[in-house]
Amino acid sequence: MTNLICNILDMKLLKIAKKYKLDYSRYADDLTFSTNNKNFEEKSEEFFYQLEIIIKQSGFKINPKKLDSNIKHPDKLLLDWS
Repeated sequence: MTNLICNILDMKLLKIAKKYKLDYSRYADDLTFSTNNKNFEEKSEEFFYQLEIIIKQSGFKINPKKLDSNIKHPDKLLLDWS
């Protein structure tokens, strides 16, 4: 059921992921973005701003308690939203 509801959101997130050369996946309400692009850090603030807009416009919000920019793997970002 989640897949049906989130299909439009997934398309928007895939588009922004492509723009920033990120890989995107979702399992239920966990969103994961990852990259090998060493230059991503320079544009990460812009990415997060646009990402939050997309999520809010879709009627969801990022759960700050579940936001994880992995220190051991800085090329991965895990978001949980509700």
